[in-house]
Amino acid sequence: MIDELTRKNLPRLEREALRRRLTLAPWCWPPEENRFAWERAVDVAGGIPALPVGSAPLLTVSPTAVTLWVLHRCHRRPALHGARVLGAEAERQWLDAATALPNVLPILWSSVLEARDTELSAFEVISKIRGGSAGVACLPAAIEGRSFGVSFLLALASKVLGQELPADLVASAAIDSHGRVSPVDEIRDKVSLVLQRAPRIECFLVHSDNEKEATTAALGSRLRIVPIETGIEAIEAAFGNDLREKLVALGNNANRRAELVEAFFRLALSGRSQVIDWTPVEQAAALALDAWCDLDADQQQRLEFARAVASRNERNDGDLKMPDGAWRARLPAPIRIRVLANLAEQAAETGSPEPAEVEAAAAEYLEVTQHEAFIPHLELRAAVGRLLSVTGRLESALRQVHQSTAGLVERDAFQVATRPLADMFRIAGLLSEPEAFAAAEELRDDIRAHVALEWSESSHVDLSRARAMILLGRVPEDIEGILRKLASRHEGCAQLRYSAVRWLVRVLDDPGRGDEGDRLLSELDEKGTQFRRDAETARTFAALIRLDRSLRSGDRDGADKALQALEREDPGLVRNLRRTAADGAALARLYPD
Repeated sequence: MIDELTRKNLPRLEREALRRRLTLAPWCWPPEENRFAWERAVDVAGGIPALPVGSAPLLTVSPTAVTLWVLHRCHRRPALHGARVLGAEAERQWLDAATALPNVLPILWSSVLEARDTELSAFEVISKIRGGSAGVACLPAAIEGRSFGVSFLLALASKVLGQELPADLVASAAIDSHGRVSPVDEIRDKVSLVLQRAPRIECFLVHSDNEKEATTAALGSRLRIVPIETGIEAIEAAFGNDLREKLVALGNNANRRAELVEAFFRLALSGRSQVIDWTPVEQAAALALDAWCDLDADQQQRLEFARAVASRNERNDGDLKMPDGAWRARLPAPIRIRVLANLAEQAAETGSPEPAEVEAAAAEYLEVTQHEAFIPHLELRAAVGRLLSVTGRLESALRQVHQSTAGLVERDAFQVATRPLADMFRIAGLLSEPEAFAAAEELRDDIRAHVALEWSESSHVDLSRARAMILLGRVPEDIEGILRKLASRHEGCAQLRYSAVRWLVRVLDDPGRGDEGDRLLSELDEKGTQFRRDAETARTFAALIRLDRSLRSGDRDGADKALQALEREDPGLVRNLRRTAADGAALARLYPD
């Protein structure tokens, strides 16, 4: 584009095509230091344009060319010269990005359907001929691929927020409907195009698996490579402080503030699996509590609840006083029971509120018979069962999670049943009860006969089942493969992956394959020292592995050091476990990973 800008005479059609590029794609403007090209760009474009709201850069690699496109939105198919429609795979990424948006931008989103349901095309901005292509760039009739996912997410967020994306940012990574990011191919070629033809782009978002390749390609240049693993990290990289400032400003309007408080509260009730990264939710709730004036008592309680639940879902933390009975009584009964279920999980994993207070408040809802119980009652049973298990009352805990799982299966709530089923397997292993394990197996078979579970739903069950088999002394030949799969899947949460590593090390140590276990532990240690959002989780499970090993070898000093490290990383849960765990061995067994 700079070559075109420095030509003395531009034919009218070429000038018009250049004007469209300059208007739609500020990434390719020349640097201001090149005064002639810059002033010519301002003249051709009729001024310095902002990136249109809802637009984003896209990168493609074909056999003949690497191309930078701009996502073009309109209510009818565009007639722009050089525009291309989206192919089927790209369309699927658009729908996945739209589905993920409420999860990764949970508080400030609105009109997602309106933002999603517009016609899309991509307008070619600049192409670079690839080597071996005979010097001709053959552009496809439709642009295709998975690599647009994060760019689509950012475009949708831009539209929903009414705020343009920064003109110095580009992304190339896929996304799924839950907001999990995954790597893509040909990153090196894309980085090369940006460096040569898009001088205003300074930030390139890639999946962490592509970071090394991208960093090597950008070495010594202006380009900053930013690794991401979730959609919320992409949103934060793109909007950052602007998002926080918008939240504060929206809170100044009483009606909008009430809507947002309700959004925080309902999000907290939605469950851990509904949000990939809870840290921004925790930060936003804390910001709202600090910055919003004139919060009434109800709004204050809802925001405090949301902040604590987000903190617990992200890292087993978050102090929360027991909400008073009058506040709970004003909630509709199903919401009230779901609040109690969250309080039970909060007490189990952080020790706050006091477990005894939560159990007393939940008691009347646990008296409902199995036949008369609704799904919220059964979810409360599961949460109380988890609380009982970490406070050492395993027989009572097993009874609660068994009743919860069986009741949910009977009501065809198969996906919901996977959480208490996982606890049922875990507790059966802790109690060394083959009969309880067999009962869990029957319920698992019943679920699998009726529904195909998603990975996120089945993986926790698979991990707890493998753990129970190890504790029961039943170690089938395929258990190592199961644990390796659980440890390596990117879509699994960090706690699940690293827990699988813990039990894999246990399997490897028993037949004397400790060297491989040492390697896995070293990898966890390395992750724990890196600037990663899961570093704390990596350190927690490294401490658990060292605790397990020290206990099996009789190394009391090693066990004490590992226990101290575990308490530093997960103080709330360890504090809770210490109430009933007589020693490190009991604590390691009860730890509900």
